Amino acid sequence: MKKLQEKISEDSILKIRILRNILLVSLAIVIVLPLYDILFIYPAFTKLLIADKKNDAIQIARHLSSFLVSQDSELKKNLLQVHLAEEMAQLGQVRDDFDLIKLKFFSKSGEVIFSSDPTEMGNINNKRYFHDIVAKGEVYAEVIQKDTESLEGQKMLADVVETYVPLMKDKDFMGAFEIYYDITARRAELDSLLSRSSLVLFGLAFALLSVISITLFREKKIITERKKIQARLREAQKMEAIATLAGGIAHEFNNALCAAIPNIDLLRTKLPDNEEINKYTNPIHTSAQRMANLTNQLLAYARGGKYRPQQISLNNLVKDTLPFMKHLIKAGIVVETDLAENTRHVEADLTQMQMVLLALVVNAA
Repeated sequence: MKKLQEKISEDSILKIRILRNILLVSLAIVIVLPLYDILFIYPAFTKLLIADKKNDAIQIARHLSSFLVSQDSELKKNLLQVHLAEEMAQLGQVRDDFDLIKLKFFSKSGEVIFSSDPTEMGNINNKRYFHDIVAKGEVYAEVIQKDTESLEGQKMLADVVETYVPLMKDKDFMGAFEIYYDITARRAELDSLLSRSSLVLFGLAFALLSVISITLFREKKIITERKKIQARLREAQKMEAIATLAGGIAHEFNNALCAAIPNIDLLRTKLPDNEEINKYTNPIHTSAQRMANLTNQLLAYARGGKYRPQQISLNNLVKDTLPFMKHLIKAGIVVETDLAENTRHVEADLTQMQMVLLALVVNAA
């Protein structure tokens, strides 16, 4: 019993709460990391990319304005035409060096007075962002994805940063440049980098989750086994208590029977032919013998199943046990016997054999 208790104490899982906390952290990592990439990392990189290209666009616009127009006047169609014929080669070089898809120049009113796409000449930009943001001196930029429409409603064939740079003199708006910066390659690199990063982090988190899950699963067998051991311990403790009680009762019965049975046998010996005496002593002797058998059974139980085998006759077993059955079966049921003669003796515990026979008869009844 003591060894069993020590075994339970050794198998107690004191760290199960820590393992559960680690499991929850792993689950959080698996769920949060992809969301963090989508909701924070990717937008942050995109914002940096826009800021970088916005700065490039500002530098390009300043460069273009330095050789295309004078800072003393607003952008006008006739003013640009004077310079464009001479500077077209340099304009093309700027576009190629910075991967520019398109260049536009707007007048103060929003009219397109130059575009690398001649079909757009003369169009008017009436969008709110142009008049409320750009015309107020603020640079305005947006990332336009491939196969979606630009701020002016034109379908784009590449990923671009569409940037509007105002041309200001003091606080007066003189016109604006619109620059389409091709970021397809940069966007692809960013997507690839974030995908690999997310994949690595997700793989690590999933591996950690798998290890913790396996560990928790193993701990849960351990827990099941511990519960079984505890159940067996409780059962053993109960059986030990019952066995102790049974042994005490059996000893008390034996003390009483040691006085009753020998005196009855002595009375029979002294008055063997006295039918009047035998009429009373026989039932007493039978009952005392039944109590002795019950006592032997209790003692066998108290010894933990260590029974006392002996040579017994099966015929005598049946004959001696039948009188006990009338109290166990219903009235009206008759038990008949057909015993073979000259049966061999068997080695068994008499009390247990009687209990088996009684159980068979009771079940049949």
